[in-house]
Amino acid sequence: MEGNHPASPDGPDTSPVHGGILARAEAWARQPGPLQRLLPAIAFVGGFCWDVFTIGRAIKPVDLWILSGYYTICATILVLRGRDAHFRGSRYLNLALQFFLGNIFSALVVFYFISAGSFWGFVIVSALAAMLVSNEFLERHYEKLTLSWTLLTVSGVMLLNFILPHLFRSISPLWFHASTAAAVALAALLNRISLRKHKLWPTIAVALVLMSMHMMNLIPPVPLVGKRLVVGHDVRRTASEYLVTVEPRARLMFWRPTVVHKAPGARVWCASSIFVPRGIETTVSHHWLRLEAGQWVTKSVVPFPIRGGRLDGYRAYSFKANIPAGEWKVIVETTQGQTIASTRFRVEESAGGPRRTRTIRL
Repeated sequence: MEGNHPASPDGPDTSPVHGGILARAEAWARQPGPLQRLLPAIAFVGGFCWDVFTIGRAIKPVDLWILSGYYTICATILVLRGRDAHFRGSRYLNLALQFFLGNIFSALVVFYFISAGSFWGFVIVSALAAMLVSNEFLERHYEKLTLSWTLLTVSGVMLLNFILPHLFRSISPLWFHASTAAAVALAALLNRISLRKHKLWPTIAVALVLMSMHMMNLIPPVPLVGKRLVVGHDVRRTASEYLVTVEPRARLMFWRPTVVHKAPGARVWCASSIFVPRGIETTVSHHWLRLEAGQWVTKSVVPFPIRGGRLDGYRAYSFKANIPAGEWKVIVETTQGQTIASTRFRVEESAGGPRRTRTIRL
């Protein structure tokens, strides 16, 4: 007997698409294809670009409110996914999660790592971003939602490490440990609300790794942010800016250390610009070290007070007279010895001093 048979629920939906642009876009996204499989990565990159253009590089209270909103949205989406919620538009939850996690991590890259000049920090965030994108491609190999919850915990640790010092007007290292504990506790609480439980051990393991990195001085002491750190031949202060005389470097050889050609008896100067949130006052130091017999030896430590409020950073400088030739390094650090920024350079004796110079404005 012939008749109409319902389409198999396991087969692709080949019925014609009716409706507006949104319905057509939804149908396109559900079709198998290489571009459709890249949608999570596209959403993540889109969140990154949106964040770069809307938040910027200076850490302002409104930025923290924005990121807190993103974090809340991500946590809500994960709870809804864990409870298998179905409503109009629920099929877009995964892309929304990718987009807002992309926003959070891009802000952390801009604020936390790139601004602080930490190479290893940038590598770690890049690896986390790759894990985030790969979560959708390797879904069969991971317990569902576990990696997303872990990444949310990491973003919570980093975000709270900005928020708590702003709230309490303090840059004590205690706030990093408090941020870590609060983010893990929040993940555990939301896990209880979610019906589909996920394993907490990856979240706890990542938190322990972050705390270990903090103790090994691999994570910069936010909310202090190293904006600029340069060495040169002179620093002059005007009414509104600092003028630093430096030697130009070849742009295609940026990996090489700075070379300072010093005339006999001339000083070598170091100028720094450090962002500090409004209301925070603390002390930082310029730590001058010289490489001797394969070891970095302290030659001088110049402390100075800094206070927050200037978006381009609080500026300060130090110098060394009668500095011998050799390999040198200046570390800008807190009173606890945490590195905010550092620069390595080589001093060479030159009877005529530098051949060419240019001026950097701080």
